[in-house]
Amino acid sequence: MKQTVPKVSIGMPVYNGEPFIREALDSLLAQTFTDFELIISDNASTDMTEAICREYTIHDRRIRYVRQEENFGALANFRFVLDEAIGEYFMWAAADDVQHENFLQSLVQILDKHNQFVLASSSIESIDNCGVKLWDALLDSIYIDDAMINPGENRKLFFRNPISNVFFSIYGLYRKEVLKSADLNYKGMVKYLSGSEIPLLAQVALKGMITSIPQTLKKYRRHPDSVYYSEQNEKGFFLT
Repeated sequence: MKQTVPKVSIGMPVYNGEPFIREALDSLLAQTFTDFELIISDNASTDMTEAICREYTIHDRRIRYVRQEENFGALANFRFVLDEAIGEYFMWAAADDVQHENFLQSLVQILDKHNQFVLASSSIESIDNCGVKLWDALLDSIYIDDAMINPGENRKLFFRNPISNVFFSIYGLYRKEVLKSADLNYKGMVKYLSGSEIPLLAQVALKGMITSIPQTLKKYRRHPDSVYYSEQNEKGFFLT
């Protein structure tokens, strides 16, 4: 039987995602845009992540679950799900974040309509481990209307460090081939996953424009067990 190629590929790299992965999966499977595949790469989790994922694969054929034999690092796991993708568009989905049901539909419409955009995202709401709102991170500096009027200023934003809230667009929707042409481990110098979005987004910005819609359609979870917090602790930063 000939394989049907989905419009969108979603890659979920995960390690020990038991506390939040059900909520993350439920938000993806409830999307109003349904033409997607979901690739889960389990980086040798030691909790109940495997059992949860296998349970979900029984009920939804769009899910493909892969368990790695050993943990080969977060960056390699992000690359793995991208390499496995077959859709025209691609996005990473963290196993602890939550998407509004119209998240995919809204971003697919942008990329379908505007060829100049290679990555589209939305503003985000930051939440804690209990789902309580912390703050909004508006991507207003790259909203679509302004980006179309002044594309040169839009592109410059991704070559600045720090780059404020625009780094949240890393979890937006990409034209897959553009993303695959970028080096996730830029010149072999990326030690930490947190911070790797800066050189990656800069590379993507060279291929086309990056934008955001004004709506807040994604919840980004901050919690002590996240990759971000673990890496910040390793760097010796004080976290609140």
